[in-house]
Amino acid sequence: MVRAEKLEPPLTQALVEMAKARGGEMYKLKYRRKSEKSTRRKIHKILTENSKLSLDDVEIDDTVRYTMLIGDTPPGHHNTSVRQILAAFEGRGHSVVKVKNYWPKGDNYSGVNAVLRAPEGLAWEIQFHTTSSVETNGSTRDMYEEMRLVDTPLARKQELFDMMSAKWEAVP
Repeated sequence: MVRAEKLEPPLTQALVEMAKARGGEMYKLKYRRKSEKSTRRKIHKILTENSKLSLDDVEIDDTVRYTMLIGDTPPGHHNTSVRQILAAFEGRGHSVVKVKNYWPKGDNYSGVNAVLRAPEGLAWEIQFHTTSSVETNGSTRDMYEEMRLVDTPLARKQELFDMMSAKWEAVP
């Protein structure tokens, strides 16, 4: 948590500037630091699903996390902006650990999620959304929260997934 406290202010400033330069904005910056309760829940889930891991083996890659809204006008602007922002952070010494493009249809979420590692070693997350995708994300949040609980029955998880996927199909 100490590394997150040190990393977050300059990272936030850089992201705000990058978003503005591309006609976008940072969304819900007040949630840029994962709460202790949420961190504990995530650690519990990881350890429950991977009984061979110890607490020392668990790395949380979103103790610092962001959402950036970037429109797609003209078409392709969103995609180009995501690539430019990730490249800019690589130029600042961050490494891109993973990028997941959830835009293809048939999923219970749409957006681009990336995990980067700061030069100091801390992993952090950024999600790239459009206005439409962030609105849908908000409307499906309760379903997502229920679906990710360890004790939610598998049949119920499938039902939630299907309901969420149907909502996401309408997002351009």
